[in-house]
Amino acid sequence: MDKNSRIFIYDNNTDNSYRIIEIILFFISSCVIAPILEELLFRGIILDGFMKNYGKWKAILINALIFSLAHIFTSLLSPFILYPGTVGLAWIYYKYKNLRLTIFCHYAYNFMIFLQLLIIVNDIVIYGKFLLSHS
Repeated sequence: MDKNSRIFIYDNNTDNSYRIIEIILFFISSCVIAPILEELLFRGIILDGFMKNYGKWKAILINALIFSLAHIFTSLLSPFILYPGTVGLAWIYYKYKNLRLTIFCHYAYNFMIFLQLLIIVNDIVIYGKFLLSHS
């Protein structure tokens, strides 16, 4: 992986403590803050509002479309990748009326992506646990 395609912003001369802080901040923003705020907004407010005005499936499908399009900044393919899972999250919220459950599912998905991103970064070596290299 070349230097310009790295996920985390640093070069090989960056101190490991900055890398660790960056990884921790990325984890907090993507796996803690984003699932809570996005589920409160997209399921707790927007989907609830749509349910009052549209039928179940129309509300779920429109909600999923809006959520997916809101993530287009991550990649042009994101809406296509996220849409099926977002339909699932909206259905789970409709069925159980439980934001904690959708927040947990959202967290689990983001955590899997977080781990994949860590694995692709060539400065992280995996030997049963994550070790940050100085290479």
